[in-house]
Amino acid sequence: MTPSQLELWFQFSDIVMQDVICKINRYDMALNLFVVLDENRNIRLVAQALLIDEIKESHEWTFDQINLVTDNLHPRKLQKPLGKKFYEFSLQFHKTRNTLHKPFFETNWKALINQYPEAHPWTCRQFTAGLHASSPVENINAWIKNYIFNSNISLYELADVIEKRQLSEDKNHQLILWKAAIPCVFTQVTVPAFMFSTIDKKLMEYLPPAILELQRNEIRQCIFYDAIQINQEKIDEFNEYNFLSDQHLEDIPDARQTTAACMISDVNKEQIISMWVITVENNLVEKHFIILLSNGLHHCSCLSLINRGIVCRHYFQIMLRSFTAKFYLRLIPSCWYYKNKDPSKEPFLVATKFEDENIPIILESSIPFLTAVN
Repeated sequence: MTPSQLELWFQFSDIVMQDVICKINRYDMALNLFVVLDENRNIRLVAQALLIDEIKESHEWTFDQINLVTDNLHPRKLQKPLGKKFYEFSLQFHKTRNTLHKPFFETNWKALINQYPEAHPWTCRQFTAGLHASSPVENINAWIKNYIFNSNISLYELADVIEKRQLSEDKNHQLILWKAAIPCVFTQVTVPAFMFSTIDKKLMEYLPPAILELQRNEIRQCIFYDAIQINQEKIDEFNEYNFLSDQHLEDIPDARQTTAACMISDVNKEQIISMWVITVENNLVEKHFIILLSNGLHHCSCLSLINRGIVCRHYFQIMLRSFTAKFYLRLIPSCWYYKNKDPSKEPFLVATKFEDENIPIILESSIPFLTAVN
């Protein structure tokens, strides 16, 4: 691993994909490739290894070397220690994961640990559950084979091809940064630029194009929702989903990821300014529940800030309804920023229509737990 690959690994190793290419050198050594997705959602090669064979010991050696270089920062696989019980564990794990109510989750999680004690040390860090998705690696496989005229090349020539791939990725990354720096004249006023003009300018300043587009998509979608302020008696309606036997939380579009009761129990009730329900404009069914806090933060039942690292569409709809709903750049994880960008001195921002109102400024010193997510 090169220094640049190590930097990519430490920044984007939440999801690592791996595959093996055969018959690409005169010694019949297999090439083991590891890739990640960067902040521009591009495939980046972060590690490679040559293996004399594809037996278990060879792959274990590869992971041991990655473990040594990255200081244990790599996913672990549960299938080996669980053996035949892995499938049963996988079903129980997803059932527990889909539990929205925190007390129920804690109870199910403790039962899972007691039932599968051999799996608990592995779940304390990152782990895999038998996911198979090697298409990004196959993309690199095809690229490398296009540069190899036959399978009789030397290892030096193979290393040269891999180096060309890394240089190609770096040049593409620089091209994206260069294109993002070019001033553009928009011919059409968009929802982000019209309703959240100051916020949109700050997003353009801090976020690379791919993440910027994801955040803008959330802002565009906010106009299809409606927000209604409610009192605490309403929260009982936001309970668990009734799943079918073969259904999972991911099968429900725009599903709640937690219950309102859990959200309220996790915050200081004295800090709650208001509570809102979110509905879709063409449907009266209430989708999500949002709490606004006096320190400028919010909690949404979609958990987008935790699961995706971007501010959700539901919150932007509330920002159109109330000037107490504020946007702060440090809500977005720092790994999505351009390099050397520090938003710690950036102010809280509101929707464009509230910018002229006299809104009290919340000092960051009064929010000790509000820090950038690394």
